[in-house]
Amino acid sequence: MKVLALGDCHSRFKEVLSIIDKEQPDTIIQVGDLCEVADLDKYAVKFFREWESKLYYVRGNHDEWDMTFGNVLNGLHIINGRRVVGLSGMYRSKYLSKHNKKYWSAKDLIQLSHLTNVDLFISHEPFYGVGVKKRRKDVGIPILTHVIDYMQPRVALFGHNHKFKLSFYKNTIAISLPPPRKGYGILEYDNVDLVNFYIILKDKKKEIRL
Repeated sequence: MKVLALGDCHSRFKEVLSIIDKEQPDTIIQVGDLCEVADLDKYAVKFFREWESKLYYVRGNHDEWDMTFGNVLNGLHIINGRRVVGLSGMYRSKYLSKHNKKYWSAKDLIQLSHLTNVDLFISHEPFYGVGVKKRRKDVGIPILTHVIDYMQPRVALFGHNHKFKLSFYKNTIAISLPPPRKGYGILEYDNVDLVNFYIILKDKKKEIRL
């Protein structure tokens, strides 16, 4: 089983289709900011026509919350035998106690806090402690780190900052994915076990496989 992991796409489906043609994945996991409906073109139509049933993603800050493309991840899902947990939306402390569907709530975090034996965790924003920085400051979310500490997913994927970062946090492989024009990730499974993962980074006309 070959899983293509994509960062923030922002409706650039021509690039996404090129990656798909090259890698021939079985499933696509995407970490938010998938598309803006006003920007959809013939490449988007082709992408959703061919891959919508195999696309799983969380919503990010640029997504239209009512769009119904693909399979939105929020909570626990069983995907091809794997336990996949998604957390759609963004973090703002003032919304933890109020209803605003574009942001996490305390209820969202509580529902995740009892989950264990997780194969993949996907969020739009990173958690604190994996080294995603802006102006030397860790931009990860501390309260999400507590959930990760308890859940201990085998792999965590996120985007939002448009930077590649590979980290090992306790028992978790943490990957910050760049936009497709800069790279993507591949996870290969044998039954439910992760047997290989690699990152492809693009630098102008060159590709680097890590």
